[in-house]
Amino acid sequence: MDMNKIFDLTKMCDSIKDKDWGLILAHAKDYLIKDERILRPYRNQGFFPMDKLKSLKNKERFAIIKNMDRFVVNNSSAVSVKIPISLTVNLCKIAGALCADGHISESKKRGKQGYIIELDDKDRIALEKFNKWFFSEFNYKLKAHKHPKFNMWSIDVGNKIIGRFLQRILDLKIGQKSNDVTIPKIIEKADRKYARAFWLGVLTFDGAVDLSGSIELLVRSKAMIKSFSQFAKSERLSLTTHNSPDKNGFWRIHTSKPSKKDIKKWLKLFEKDTRAWKRIYYMFNEFNNKSKNEEAAIKSLYELYPISNISRTSIKHVFYKIKELKKATNNQLAFSLGIDPDTLRKYRNLLNKASIIRIKKIKKVGRTGHKMIIIYNGNIQTWRIPG
Repeated sequence: MDMNKIFDLTKMCDSIKDKDWGLILAHAKDYLIKDERILRPYRNQGFFPMDKLKSLKNKERFAIIKNMDRFVVNNSSAVSVKIPISLTVNLCKIAGALCADGHISESKKRGKQGYIIELDDKDRIALEKFNKWFFSEFNYKLKAHKHPKFNMWSIDVGNKIIGRFLQRILDLKIGQKSNDVTIPKIIEKADRKYARAFWLGVLTFDGAVDLSGSIELLVRSKAMIKSFSQFAKSERLSLTTHNSPDKNGFWRIHTSKPSKKDIKKWLKLFEKDTRAWKRIYYMFNEFNNKSKNEEAAIKSLYELYPISNISRTSIKHVFYKIKELKKATNNQLAFSLGIDPDTLRKYRNLLNKASIIRIKKIKKVGRTGHKMIIIYNGNIQTWRIPG
């Protein structure tokens, strides 16, 4: 491993305050430090204090960090933590997710500084993916919890070592998220695969794919939009960037009708099998699963296309209304639901894709154009739902 790419973990600690911080080596007894007496007393126990490591020359210091097994605060109640010693793809995904929809805050317990790391999302699968990334890098298990009042899942972890690592090594912001948060320099300057992983983390948690197929990133940070715009351009993705924030202070970058070629690129920028990834996948792929019954079909569709905060209806409402009416024109169905016919179009296309309805166009008598008739298909065996 290139020593220039290894993190200087001594940056996590203050020499005076953090004398009980240190590294534990996997094979400490076999690890000899050439001409360096300062650490010999610690070789047998395997705990190397950070304040002592700080005094070593770079080559010697990084040689020890390279052989690190765990990181620990050396006291009776401490739990050792695995810490990455260099950039990894999963670490960059974690950074992206936290920059997008996460929050890192300082806390004090019994007068000592600590950290709380939080992440929320409506997609439970996205949080499960984050938990896998997190465990792979820190060997630390997280669990997603359902919010008691809102349609939201959340995870949180209180760990001083991981908090310090994210703040001082990856340079993630602590406290109130600023409007200039963007890709950390350490990731931006590294190999391109790490930037892709970072933006995957951002888009998985802050990206959106609506019912019409528009893909967008909506954030408060102008700097993040600018950085992503530059990244997307280098990836040859067609995007529209807005020159000013919306009335709520959010900056937006989006694509309305991505080509099939662009769809393949977008799929690599969202974590596989998350809600957003599946929405992109099914833009150019058919629903491929049979449904056991009506309840299972509607549940599958609603999980992929749940009601939004600003919507007056959902795919459930449209389904039950057309089932009740059996047959209706587009305008009749829209009127009975109390929505605009253009809003209905998005749900109508999804139900048609699932073969739950079929659409018949009848030429208008004495007039140009056609009248659209929506017909309910009661044969569940012919329905197709998302996998």
